[in-house]
Amino acid sequence: MLIREIGDIVNLSSRIGGVMRLVLHIGTEKTGSTALQTCLRANRELLEGHGFAQFVMPGEIERHQLNNRQFAAAFAPFRIRDDYLQDYDLSSEEKLADYRAKVFQAFEAFLADLPAHIHTVLLSSEHLHSRVNDARHVAKLGAYLKPLFDDIVIIAYLREQSSLCRSYYFTAVRGGDPSSFEHFKTGCMTYSPYYNYEMFLGFWARAFDQSKLIVRLYNKSDLCGGDIRTDFLSLLSEYAEIDTSHFTFAKQSQNSSFGPVRMAMLKMLNKICPVDPDDRAKNYVRPRLLSYLERLPVLDVISENGNDDEIYERFESSNCQLAQVYLGRDENPFKR
Repeated sequence: MLIREIGDIVNLSSRIGGVMRLVLHIGTEKTGSTALQTCLRANRELLEGHGFAQFVMPGEIERHQLNNRQFAAAFAPFRIRDDYLQDYDLSSEEKLADYRAKVFQAFEAFLADLPAHIHTVLLSSEHLHSRVNDARHVAKLGAYLKPLFDDIVIIAYLREQSSLCRSYYFTAVRGGDPSSFEHFKTGCMTYSPYYNYEMFLGFWARAFDQSKLIVRLYNKSDLCGGDIRTDFLSLLSEYAEIDTSHFTFAKQSQNSSFGPVRMAMLKMLNKICPVDPDDRAKNYVRPRLLSYLERLPVLDVISENGNDDEIYERFESSNCQLAQVYLGRDENPFKR
């Protein structure tokens, strides 16, 4: 149930005057979203000079300030184990409902106070991929946002599914998951909107209009400048000329994925010192051991194949359909 009825939403775009656009970056996960968000925030004033404004939720703890995760939390199905909900003690439907109201109030106040030269609002959260993952909840997000803007553009970056699965697996193991990759990848199925991009993008196409979706492939050869940051800025240049000569582009951290040796050691750590929020001793020791492992890439003298033929073939049909609908091509967009 939405906090307010759709008819009660104020049309702020008409109050502000002129054309107000929203550019909504929805990830997907594991496609350099943090690097993009860091770049956008570092160059916030320069972007505002070009007419682009970024929303920051008042009172957000520091590590959440880059990411508009509040929208994922507000419109996702209630998940008591979601770490964002835990950080803000949103432990019940009632508390989450109150939080939604605060998000709406803060966002609408932000829109109402925008300077006259601002023509585009930027929101970015890859958690819209992993949390708002069914047609009903994406539709609710659309019903809230559409009355606030004259135009909404959705931007999504996609990574080949077997590569996404391996990256997601590393994150899970790093967080304490003891399972093997063979077991973990059983969740990488065509019925999952997390992996089935045709299904996932269909939710957004129905809620916002297919013509408003911009789909990009997360490959260096497909990105403008070989980088998600320069690629995203090139997309923004469709709405205003952007001079990036004075922009700050921080050096991106290297891929922290572990090879087979360190992965085996990490799994051993998960058995010896599993994640336990109630055990203060483990909470003290585990992060230090994990940090030590991260500083030993020399152990990874053998690399694992980042792709899985079984997964690749599983998504062949849906990826070809995705390419036809969103990319204007017939073949699988993810080359092997």
